[in-house]
Amino acid sequence: MAQMLFDTGIRLGEALGLTTDAVLWDQGLLKVRGKGNKERRVPITEDALAALRSYMRRERRPKTEADEPFVYLTYDGTALVALNINFANHFREIAKRAGLAKANPHMWRHTAATEMIRNGMSTAQVQRALGHEHLSTTEIYLHLTDNDVADAHRKASPLSNLLRNVR
Repeated sequence: MAQMLFDTGIRLGEALGLTTDAVLWDQGLLKVRGKGNKERRVPITEDALAALRSYMRRERRPKTEADEPFVYLTYDGTALVALNINFANHFREIAKRAGLAKANPHMWRHTAATEMIRNGMSTAQVQRALGHEHLSTTEIYLHLTDNDVADAHRKASPLSNLLRNVR
């Protein structure tokens, strides 16, 4: 699940509520129900899908028919969807043991958004992936350094690009 959260930037609650029919394997998309019960399609890489496939093959064992549709289950096979807060606390404990003082699932969402921008996604694309109605909300998630802005400027500079084409 951690790989999916980092790869897609979806909320913990969205991941826990994910159903097996919402994973569009061939298209590399997840149908996610976000805030306000709004559905959006979020891209997911083959790397994250491979991790999900492995989990579903090796570890996922539904206890009852009611648990069957959910992707993420507890060790005893019940849906994790109702355990959102407990899972977040468990996540914090794992992060603490790994030496990450303030890590939590929502910080991964912020980190994913920042990395998406650093790796070339536009702010508007990140906004859509995260399910934000307003661009200003997405901008809060971005933690770019002066070096990030300078690197982007070097790549996008109209003058530098014009001179490169002239030389």
